[in-house]
Amino acid sequence: MVWAGQSVLDAARVAVPPRLAESLARAAERIGWDASVDGDWSPTVARVRHRLDIEPGFAVISGLRIPDADLVCRSRRQAWLFGCMVGETMPQDVHGTVIYDVIDKGGAIVNGARFSVTNQATGFHTDNSYEVDVPRYIALYCVQRACAGGASELVSGRMIVRRLEQSAPDLASRLHQPFPFHRRGGVVAGELEFSTFPVICEKRDGTLIRYLRYYIDCGYEKAGYVMDELSRNALDAFDAVANEDGTRVALTLSPGEMLLINNRSILHGRTEYVDSVQERRRLVRVWLTDARSPVKLRMS
Repeated sequence: MVWAGQSVLDAARVAVPPRLAESLARAAERIGWDASVDGDWSPTVARVRHRLDIEPGFAVISGLRIPDADLVCRSRRQAWLFGCMVGETMPQDVHGTVIYDVIDKGGAIVNGARFSVTNQATGFHTDNSYEVDVPRYIALYCVQRACAGGASELVSGRMIVRRLEQSAPDLASRLHQPFPFHRRGGVVAGELEFSTFPVICEKRDGTLIRYLRYYIDCGYEKAGYVMDELSRNALDAFDAVANEDGTRVALTLSPGEMLLINNRSILHGRTEYVDSVQERRRLVRVWLTDARSPVKLRMS
Protein backbone atom coordinates (compact mmCIF):
# COMPACT_ATOMS: atom_id res chain seq x y z
CA MET A 1 0.00 0.00 0.00
CA VAL A 2 2.91 2.31 -0.74
CA TRP A 3 1.64 4.31 -3.70
CA ALA A 4 1.34 7.90 -4.77
CA GLY A 5 -1.03 9.55 -7.18
CA GLN A 6 -4.28 9.33 -9.09
CA SER A 7 -3.27 6.42 -11.32
CA VAL A 8 -4.09 3.85 -8.63
CA LEU A 9 -7.80 4.73 -8.69
CA ASP A 10 -8.79 2.34 -11.49
CA ALA A 11 -7.29 -0.60 -9.59
CA ALA A 12 -9.53 0.20 -6.62
CA ARG A 13 -12.84 -0.13 -8.45
CA VAL A 14 -15.22 -3.03 -7.81
CA ALA A 15 -18.51 -3.31 -9.70
CA VAL A 16 -21.28 -5.25 -7.97
CA PRO A 17 -23.08 -7.61 -10.39
CA PRO A 18 -26.69 -6.52 -11.07
CA ARG A 19 -28.21 -9.67 -9.54
CA LEU A 20 -26.37 -9.12 -6.27
CA ALA A 21 -27.19 -5.41 -6.26
CA GLU A 22 -30.86 -6.29 -6.61
CA SER A 23 -30.68 -8.76 -3.70
CA LEU A 24 -29.04 -6.14 -1.49
CA ALA A 25 -31.72 -3.60 -2.40
CA ARG A 26 -34.47 -6.11 -1.54
CA ALA A 27 -32.83 -6.85 1.80
CA ALA A 28 -32.67 -3.11 2.56
CA GLU A 29 -36.42 -2.85 2.00
CA ARG A 30 -37.24 -5.37 4.72
CA ILE A 31 -38.17 -4.38 8.25
CA GLY A 32 -35.69 -5.23 11.00
CA TRP A 33 -31.92 -5.46 11.20
CA ASP A 34 -31.39 -9.20 10.75
CA ALA A 35 -32.18 -9.37 7.04
CA SER A 36 -30.56 -12.07 4.95
CA VAL A 37 -28.87 -11.19 1.67
CA ASP A 38 -29.44 -13.57 -1.23
CA GLY A 39 -26.75 -14.62 -3.68
CA ASP A 40 -23.13 -15.69 -3.60
CA TRP A 41 -21.30 -12.56 -2.46
CA SER A 42 -18.03 -14.36 -1.72
CA PRO A 43 -16.16 -13.41 -4.95
CA THR A 44 -17.22 -9.76 -4.70
CA VAL A 45 -16.32 -9.50 -1.02
CA ALA A 46 -12.98 -11.21 -1.71
CA ARG A 47 -12.17 -8.60 -4.36
CA VAL A 48 -13.05 -5.82 -1.93
CA ARG A 49 -10.97 -7.31 0.88
CA HIS A 50 -8.00 -7.78 -1.47
CA ARG A 51 -8.09 -4.09 -2.35
CA LEU A 52 -8.39 -3.14 1.30
CA ASP A 53 -5.75 -5.47 2.74
CA ILE A 54 -3.25 -5.85 -0.08
CA GLU A 55 -3.37 -3.08 -2.68
CA PRO A 56 -4.19 -0.19 -2.94
CA GLY A 57 -5.79 0.01 0.55
CA PHE A 58 -9.20 1.27 -0.56
CA ALA A 59 -12.08 0.20 -2.78
CA VAL A 60 -14.66 2.14 -4.77
CA ILE A 61 -17.90 0.19 -5.08
CA SER A 62 -20.28 0.82 -7.97
CA GLY A 63 -23.38 -0.88 -9.33
CA LEU A 64 -25.50 -0.68 -6.19
CA ARG A 65 -29.13 0.21 -6.77
CA ILE A 66 -30.30 3.65 -5.67
CA PRO A 67 -33.50 3.22 -3.62
CA ASP A 68 -36.59 4.53 -5.43
CA ALA A 69 -38.45 5.17 -2.16
CA ASP A 70 -37.55 5.92 1.45
CA LEU A 71 -34.13 7.00 0.15
CA VAL A 72 -32.29 7.80 3.38
CA CYS A 73 -33.50 4.81 5.42
CA ARG A 74 -32.85 2.25 2.70
CA SER A 75 -29.50 3.79 1.84
CA ARG A 76 -28.46 3.48 5.48
CA ARG A 77 -29.50 -0.16 5.50
CA GLN A 78 -27.64 -0.91 2.26
CA ALA A 79 -24.48 0.64 3.69
CA TRP A 80 -24.85 -1.38 6.88
CA LEU A 81 -25.58 -4.66 5.10
CA PHE A 82 -22.68 -4.28 2.68
CA GLY A 83 -20.38 -3.31 5.53
CA CYS A 84 -21.40 -6.39 7.51
CA MET A 85 -20.19 -8.59 4.66
CA VAL A 86 -16.74 -6.98 4.82
CA GLY A 87 -16.26 -6.74 8.59
CA GLU A 88 -18.09 -6.36 11.88
CA THR A 89 -19.60 -2.99 12.75
CA MET A 90 -18.43 -1.02 15.78
CA PRO A 91 -19.89 2.02 17.60
CA GLN A 92 -18.86 5.49 16.43
CA ASP A 93 -19.64 7.54 19.54
CA VAL A 94 -20.41 7.24 23.25
CA HIS A 95 -24.08 6.63 22.42
CA GLY A 96 -23.25 3.44 20.53
CA THR A 97 -24.21 4.76 17.09
CA VAL A 98 -23.35 2.16 14.45
CA ILE A 99 -24.79 3.84 11.32
CA TYR A 100 -23.64 7.45 11.22
CA ASP A 101 -24.83 10.23 8.92
CA VAL A 102 -22.06 12.49 7.61
CA ILE A 103 -23.96 15.70 6.89
CA ASP A 104 -23.52 19.41 7.58
CA LYS A 105 -25.57 20.34 10.63
CA GLY A 106 -24.29 23.90 10.77
CA GLY A 107 -21.62 23.24 13.38
CA ALA A 108 -18.10 24.66 13.49
CA ILE A 109 -14.87 22.94 14.48
CA VAL A 110 -13.77 25.88 16.66
CA ASN A 111 -17.01 25.48 18.66
CA GLY A 112 -16.36 21.83 19.44
CA ALA A 113 -18.17 20.10 16.55
CA ARG A 114 -16.82 17.03 14.82
CA PHE A 115 -15.68 17.52 11.25
CA SER A 116 -18.34 15.02 10.15
CA VAL A 117 -21.20 17.42 10.99
CA THR A 118 -19.67 20.46 9.29
CA ASN A 119 -18.94 21.41 5.68
CA GLN A 120 -15.32 22.30 6.48
CA ALA A 121 -12.28 20.70 4.88
CA THR A 122 -10.97 17.99 7.18
CA GLY A 123 -7.33 17.58 6.21
CA PHE A 124 -5.87 14.09 5.97
CA HIS A 125 -6.69 11.88 8.95
CA THR A 126 -7.61 8.44 10.22
CA ASP A 127 -10.91 7.92 12.02
CA ASN A 128 -11.10 7.41 15.80
CA SER A 129 -7.37 8.05 16.07
CA TYR A 130 -7.80 9.23 19.67
CA GLU A 131 -9.27 5.97 21.05
CA VAL A 132 -7.86 2.54 21.84
CA ASP A 133 -10.08 0.75 19.33
CA VAL A 134 -9.34 2.01 15.83
CA PRO A 135 -11.66 0.74 13.07
CA ARG A 136 -9.79 -1.25 10.49
CA TYR A 137 -12.10 -0.19 7.69
CA ILE A 138 -14.26 2.85 6.99
CA ALA A 139 -17.29 2.48 4.69
CA LEU A 140 -18.83 5.63 3.18
CA TYR A 141 -22.00 5.31 1.12
CA CYS A 142 -23.08 8.33 -0.94
CA VAL A 143 -26.74 9.26 -0.64
CA GLN A 144 -26.39 12.74 -2.14
CA ARG A 145 -23.54 14.86 -3.50
CA ALA A 146 -22.95 18.47 -2.54
CA CYS A 147 -23.84 21.35 -4.82
CA ALA A 148 -20.12 22.13 -5.02
CA GLY A 149 -17.00 20.63 -3.43
CA GLY A 150 -16.97 17.73 -1.00
CA ALA A 151 -14.44 15.59 -2.87
CA SER A 152 -12.87 12.67 -1.01
CA GLU A 153 -9.07 12.56 -0.94
CA LEU A 154 -6.81 9.63 -0.07
CA VAL A 155 -3.12 9.28 0.59
CA SER A 156 -0.96 6.30 1.57
CA GLY A 157 0.21 6.54 5.18
CA ARG A 158 2.98 4.03 4.51
CA MET A 159 4.22 6.18 1.65
CA ILE A 160 4.43 9.13 4.06
CA VAL A 161 6.29 7.05 6.64
CA ARG A 162 8.76 5.68 4.10
CA ARG A 163 9.58 9.12 2.70
CA LEU A 164 10.09 10.59 6.17
CA GLU A 165 12.29 7.70 7.25
CA GLN A 166 14.45 8.33 4.19
CA SER A 167 14.55 12.13 4.29
CA ALA A 168 14.17 13.00 7.99
CA PRO A 169 14.73 9.99 10.25
CA ASP A 170 14.80 12.14 13.40
CA LEU A 171 11.33 13.46 12.64
CA ALA A 172 10.06 9.97 11.75
CA SER A 173 11.41 8.74 15.07
CA ARG A 174 9.48 11.43 16.94
CA LEU A 175 6.25 10.29 15.26
CA HIS A 176 6.75 6.85 16.83
CA GLN A 177 6.48 8.48 20.26
CA PRO A 178 3.24 9.58 21.99
CA PHE A 179 1.25 12.73 21.18
CA PRO A 180 -1.84 13.98 23.00
CA PHE A 181 -5.12 13.71 21.03
CA HIS A 182 -8.30 15.60 21.86
CA ARG A 183 -11.05 12.99 22.34
CA ARG A 184 -13.71 15.06 20.63
CA GLY A 185 -17.10 13.43 21.04
CA GLY A 186 -15.58 10.39 22.72
CA VAL A 187 -15.69 11.34 26.40
CA VAL A 188 -18.09 10.22 29.11
CA ALA A 189 -18.35 11.82 32.55
CA GLY A 190 -15.19 11.47 34.61
CA GLU A 191 -12.85 10.68 31.72
CA LEU A 192 -9.95 12.78 30.48
CA GLU A 193 -10.59 14.91 27.41
CA PHE A 194 -7.35 13.77 25.82
CA SER A 195 -5.54 10.51 25.14
CA THR A 196 -1.94 9.80 24.18
CA PHE A 197 -0.82 7.66 21.24
CA PRO A 198 2.03 7.68 18.73
CA VAL A 199 1.20 8.75 15.20
CA ILE A 200 3.08 5.73 13.83
CA CYS A 201 2.86 2.40 15.62
CA GLU A 202 4.45 -0.80 14.35
CA LYS A 203 2.20 -3.72 15.28
CA ARG A 204 2.40 -7.44 14.60
CA ASP A 205 -0.10 -7.15 11.75
CA GLY A 206 1.45 -4.04 10.18
CA THR A 207 1.83 -0.31 10.61
CA LEU A 208 -0.99 1.59 12.35
CA ILE A 209 -1.32 5.29 11.56
CA ARG A 210 -3.24 7.56 13.97
CA TYR A 211 -3.60 11.09 12.70
CA LEU A 212 -5.76 14.17 12.77
CA ARG A 213 -3.58 17.26 13.09
CA TYR A 214 -6.26 19.55 14.49
CA TYR A 215 -7.10 17.07 17.25
CA ILE A 216 -3.42 16.75 18.15
CA ASP A 217 -3.07 20.54 18.38
CA CYS A 218 -6.18 20.64 20.57
CA GLY A 219 -4.84 17.71 22.58
CA TYR A 220 -1.84 19.77 23.63
CA GLU A 221 -4.19 22.52 24.82
CA LYS A 222 -6.45 20.11 26.73
CA ALA A 223 -3.46 18.44 28.36
CA GLY A 224 -1.84 21.77 29.24
CA TYR A 225 1.31 20.88 27.31
CA VAL A 226 3.45 23.13 25.11
CA MET A 227 4.42 21.59 21.78
CA ASP A 228 8.21 21.52 21.43
CA GLU A 229 9.99 22.32 18.21
CA LEU A 230 10.84 18.71 17.34
CA SER A 231 7.21 17.65 17.69
CA ARG A 232 5.95 20.57 15.62
CA ASN A 233 8.54 19.92 12.91
CA ALA A 234 7.60 16.23 12.81
CA LEU A 235 3.89 16.99 12.37
CA ASP A 236 4.62 19.70 9.79
CA ALA A 237 6.78 17.26 7.84
CA PHE A 238 4.04 14.62 7.93
CA ASP A 239 1.53 17.18 6.58
CA ALA A 240 3.97 18.38 3.92
CA VAL A 241 4.51 14.90 2.47
CA ALA A 242 0.78 14.09 2.60
CA ASN A 243 -0.02 17.25 0.66
CA GLU A 244 2.72 17.10 -1.95
CA ASP A 245 1.56 17.37 -5.54
CA GLY A 246 0.98 13.99 -7.12
CA THR A 247 0.65 11.99 -3.89
CA ARG A 248 -3.11 11.87 -3.43
CA VAL A 249 -6.14 10.30 -5.03
CA ALA A 250 -9.21 12.53 -5.34
CA LEU A 251 -12.73 11.42 -6.23
CA THR A 252 -16.28 12.59 -5.79
CA LEU A 253 -18.72 9.78 -5.08
CA SER A 254 -21.98 9.63 -6.99
CA PRO A 255 -25.23 8.56 -5.30
CA GLY A 256 -25.21 4.80 -4.75
CA GLU A 257 -21.42 4.50 -4.78
CA MET A 258 -19.40 3.41 -1.73
CA LEU A 259 -15.84 4.11 -0.68
CA LEU A 260 -14.17 1.63 1.67
CA ILE A 261 -10.83 2.54 3.23
CA ASN A 262 -8.21 0.66 5.22
CA ASN A 263 -8.19 3.06 8.18
CA ARG A 264 -4.92 1.73 9.56
CA SER A 265 -2.75 2.62 6.58
CA ILE A 266 -4.70 5.05 4.34
CA LEU A 267 -5.46 8.61 5.39
CA HIS A 268 -8.54 10.26 3.98
CA GLY A 269 -9.89 13.78 3.85
CA ARG A 270 -12.66 15.90 2.41
CA THR A 271 -12.59 19.23 0.67
CA GLU A 272 -14.85 22.04 1.82
CA TYR A 273 -18.29 21.95 0.25
CA VAL A 274 -21.43 23.99 -0.35
CA ASP A 275 -24.97 22.62 -0.13
CA SER A 276 -28.11 23.89 -1.82
CA VAL A 277 -31.78 23.20 -1.17
CA GLN A 278 -31.82 20.55 -3.90
CA GLU A 279 -28.33 19.17 -3.32
CA ARG A 280 -27.37 18.51 0.29
CA ARG A 281 -24.34 16.29 0.74
CA ARG A 282 -25.11 13.19 2.79
CA LEU A 283 -22.91 10.14 3.28
CA VAL A 284 -23.63 7.14 5.47
CA ARG A 285 -20.60 5.98 7.45
CA VAL A 286 -19.98 2.58 9.00
CA TRP A 287 -16.90 1.63 11.03
CA LEU A 288 -15.72 -1.96 10.73
CA THR A 289 -13.34 -4.33 12.46
CA ASP A 290 -11.67 -7.06 10.42
CA ALA A 291 -13.93 -9.74 11.93
CA ARG A 292 -16.97 -10.87 9.97
CA SER A 293 -20.43 -9.79 11.14
CA PRO A 294 -23.13 -12.43 11.74
CA VAL A 295 -25.26 -11.06 8.87
CA LYS A 296 -26.77 -14.05 7.11
CA LEU A 297 -25.83 -14.66 3.48
CA ARG A 298 -28.10 -17.06 1.64
CA MET A 299 -26.22 -18.81 -1.12
CA SER A 300 -28.24 -19.43 -4.25
